[in-house]
Amino acid sequence: MSNLYITDHSERRFKERTGLPKRLVTAKAREALERGITHAETTGQLRRYYDKLYAEHRTANNIRTYHNYVYIFYYDALITMFPLPQSLRKTAIKIWRKKQIDTGNTD
Repeated sequence: MSNLYITDHSERRFKERTGLPKRLVTAKAREALERGITHAETTGQLRRYYDKLYAEHRTANNIRTYHNYVYIFYYDALITMFPLPQSLRKTAIKIWRKKQIDTGNTD
């Protein structure tokens, strides 16, 4: 994978919203980019939520959901991240489980 760029804004938001140290932002963003739920994998309400995010964040061209957080990327640059709404978490978990079964991953 190419270099991952972390904006100052996304670094601050990561610390503020997860409570984890800033030094982990690159690792978590890389995991989200590699393993997160993509737009193509979404269905129903989660897909409509992604569509809304694309419309709101016009520079975003890559949105991923990973461990109940939404990561907004512009190519390989993390722009921001925030918690996935509670109402969409069950859908995301179902998609995540299906993705793990389809790829043979157990992590």
